Amino acid sequence: MVQRLAKGILPPNTQIQKDAITAMSKGATVFVSYIADKANEITLTSNRKTISPNAVLDALAGCEFADFLPRVEAELKRFNEIATAKRNEYRRKVKEKETETTGADADTSKDDAAAAAAAAAAAATTTVDAAPGVGGLGSGDDGDDGEERAKKRMRMEEEGDEPLLEGKSRVEQGRGLPRG
Repeated sequence: MVQRLAKGILPPNTQIQKDAITAMSKGATVFVSYIADKANEITLTSNRKTISPNAVLDALAGCEFADFLPRVEAELKRFNEIATAKRNEYRRKVKEKETETTGADADTSKDDAAAAAAAAAAAATTTVDAAPGVGGLGSGDDGDDGEERAKKRMRMEEEGDEPLLEGKSRVEQGRGLPRG
């Protein structure tokens, strides 16, 4: 990923030595660790346990990286808009499938649910290009595991095991302990 980001910003046909990629990767790790530590300190002084985006922005400002704030805020806003659009699209498709399958037999309902999950997986894999040559939160490399969740949901539905209801454990839903 670091190599892809670096090559995206450099002129075409520019070669990067393997050690240079390693140095960039290690530098990125140190930077992220430093900002995470400062954001954690801000979070703890606020008597909270979870680091919020605002804590990260405050950490950047406190570490004299205020020049990064406009770009980071813009990328965060874009990421949130994309995530919201994906969630809304998924919910809309599931609702459409539920209305279509009302009154159908159970096998057809499972097939339709699998198709809805496949459509959601396709929607979840849609990425938005970042600024030319620069990876960002909207570049698809943001760790979004929505596609993996959708695939798992599809496998569960194909095996006849419905996904868990939000906020309910397997035991609360009368489905026993998780399978190994």
